[in-house]
Amino acid sequence: MDIFSAAQRLANGFRFQNDEAQAPVLPIGAHGLIGDGSSAALVRADGAIDWLCWPEFDSPSLFGALLDPERGGITQIRPAASGFESVQQYDPDTNVLETLFRVDGKGSARITDYMPWNGDQRGAVQEIHRRIDCRSGELELDLIFDPRFLYGDEIPDLTFAGQGVLAWSKTGDTVAAVSNGGGQWKSRPAGGAHNRVRLRAGERFWMVSSRGADQIEPVEAHRPFEHLRATRHFWREWSRGLQYDGPWRHHVLRSALVLKLLIAARSGAMVAAPTTSLPEWIRGERNWDYRYTWTRDSAMAIRAANQIGCSHEARDFFHFVCETLDSDQALRVMYRIDGGPVPGERTL
Repeated sequence: MDIFSAAQRLANGFRFQNDEAQAPVLPIGAHGLIGDGSSAALVRADGAIDWLCWPEFDSPSLFGALLDPERGGITQIRPAASGFESVQQYDPDTNVLETLFRVDGKGSARITDYMPWNGDQRGAVQEIHRRIDCRSGELELDLIFDPRFLYGDEIPDLTFAGQGVLAWSKTGDTVAAVSNGGGQWKSRPAGGAHNRVRLRAGERFWMVSSRGADQIEPVEAHRPFEHLRATRHFWREWSRGLQYDGPWRHHVLRSALVLKLLIAARSGAMVAAPTTSLPEWIRGERNWDYRYTWTRDSAMAIRAANQIGCSHEARDFFHFVCETLDSDQALRVMYRIDGGPVPGERTL
């Protein structure tokens, strides 16, 4: 049994027809989640990252195609062929995500996605690392990098150099993408930049997106192999602390790993979700911003996490609550992840 068939036993598979004019219609569950204790990114089953707020959970979105496919911004790695299948799964006991592609009659490839994290926020690098391995045959892959600052309000200027592209905002924010798979980054008619890479079985390359860069550095400067080892090690060590021996342990662990991704490491606050403005039903009104620590939701989730061994997370949340109430005696529905008041609502 090949790796794609084995993965289909563990997760839902999807079939795609490439169409840049229209985003694929997928259930909201057709996403994986990666994070680094400061923010989190949604990775769609077709290889697109269509939601990321940087550098914090409640920062303005950089990739927001989840809400607006035309103006929100996106970055993606996908087969260039007109039709392909994909399936997602996690590296066991980690939040390192794998997306597997197969193109009938051509070959298969795997993307390994993660945000580097070793548990120490002082060493946070604010990057997204994507490793692409060709598993069989020969494939052409399209790389797209189309960031949009301030919830899509600002289309950045782009600078191309070597194997990368650097996006600049009018306010001085920057984000860069670099790859080492050959090909040339070029402007894309729909916005952003595009690159096409050809791989044969056994070949691999990396694509790294980094925030706050003032110049384009080669992939090797981002130390992707080292960060992948450290990130896997951190998550596996953390998973070993799970204190649960009942039924469905695998699902309990996966739920715990998601809860860990929702905790702001610097403050101990837990966001209700890394997303905003997704209505309970289409055109519905219940489209709140969940990128804050909602008092009731967080207390229930932290209590559940504490019962299965997440004592450090429970302690950090307790101190967050104490420090927040010291400065504001009124117990509010929600707070920013730094304990401050939530800003006023606005319509984009």
